[in-house]
Amino acid sequence: MQNTSELLDHRKDNALAAYPLFSYNALKKHRHLLKHESSLLIQICTGKVRLCAFLFERKVLEVAIPRCSYSEAPETAAHLVLNCLQLEHYRENLRQLLYPISLHTYCNFAAATAKGKSASKLVRWLLSTGRFPEFRLAKRYRAKEARKVH
Repeated sequence: MQNTSELLDHRKDNALAAYPLFSYNALKKHRHLLKHESSLLIQICTGKVRLCAFLFERKVLEVAIPRCSYSEAPETAAHLVLNCLQLEHYRENLRQLLYPISLHTYCNFAAATAKGKSASKLVRWLLSTGRFPEFRLAKRYRAKEARKVH
């Protein structure tokens, strides 16, 4: 049996995911996403995504610092979308995809993940950057299935 403090810690870790992800409006944005895209969107929205800031917080031994290797900023999904220097040349494409939503602040990032169309474009853009190697197999499988259909 877990003690009370362990249960409270578990609830605190899951508090962010508990309400916003399971309302009808929140789930609508997943309707046209593939499973791996939906999974990444949930990870982005909860902040529990395989990037240095989260891995460092979880004390993953291989992650010595929470920062992006291209700047002093914590490596988060918002950082990748808004101002990661490595992705600067890709970002203009994302801005065009999301127009008229601007991408300059965390509030802009939150707005882009809140609606189905912009969230799916943002997730697919993030997957195209190669920063999420854990989804490579799903992307290859998707491409293979798409070739079968055509």
